[in-house]
Amino acid sequence: MIPLQHQLRKLYLCEIKLRPCDADSAIKLLKNLKKLDLGGMKVNNGKAFIKSLSSLSFLEEIVFPDVLMHDHSVAGFFDALTSLRYLKYLDFGRSTITQVGAVTLAEVLPSLQLLEKLVLGNIGFDHECQKYLFHAVGKLEYLKEHDFGWSKFTQTGAVTLAEVLPSLQLLEKLLLNNIGFDDECQKHLFHAVGKLKYLKELDLGSSTITQTAALLEKLVLKGIEFDDECQKHLFHAAGKLKYLKELDLGWSTITQTGAVSLAEVLPSLELLEKLVLKKIGFDDECQKHLFHAVGKLKYLKKT
Repeated sequence: MIPLQHQLRKLYLCEIKLRPCDADSAIKLLKNLKKLDLGGMKVNNGKAFIKSLSSLSFLEEIVFPDVLMHDHSVAGFFDALTSLRYLKYLDFGRSTITQVGAVTLAEVLPSLQLLEKLVLGNIGFDHECQKYLFHAVGKLEYLKEHDFGWSKFTQTGAVTLAEVLPSLQLLEKLLLNNIGFDDECQKHLFHAVGKLKYLKELDLGSSTITQTAALLEKLVLKGIEFDDECQKHLFHAAGKLKYLKELDLGWSTITQTGAVSLAEVLPSLELLEKLVLKKIGFDDECQKHLFHAVGKLKYLKKT
């Protein structure tokens, strides 16, 4: 019989209480492992984890445990990633990456040329650091999904991201939950998003959006504040997304003018399956228009 360590391809150790030495020993034995999910596991011995990670040369997917990454050891931590030449999915889970770590990560990311999905949960970085990291991300030509988690973008970071996004031509999903920037910066970023011809899902959390790509299937805008004129422009733009299947406006406040505009464009979203509107302010007549429009969505499954 072939030993287990030569057969095993996927290993999940989420939320399991193991001594670090036990987890490290187990991982080292699994030379052919392709998928490793350690989400939720707490690892205090970062050096031992790095050593075990370097031995998994065939690894394609990894979800990191909660690793305590000190500035003095983080370089070795990310250098270990360069040995994972088949890596396609990199998720840092709930690990907090410091500014020093983000700079080091920027140096090693371009070596992960097969990377298709990148999840950066919580990074603390300044303007200059964001520039380095986003330029590195721009070199990942096969990237299809990019999730910045709750990392807070500076305005400089958003400008840099706008510069590199068009190079990510295969990007299908982009999640930016915590961005803060002015109007001019928004224009640059969303014009860049508009150049992503394969983009299917854009999640901006509580951020404002002005335009999106034509193939978008899911649009999430959970907490946006805008006046009547702005709402008209936004909903008319949304009406041009002919492949849109899900529109979630969460707790965004929709004015009466906005609701009227939404009623006008909804019938053009013929493939819409899910519509979420939690905070709308409008009178009886306006409600009639909106609900008649909703009634024309023949594929709608949830509202």
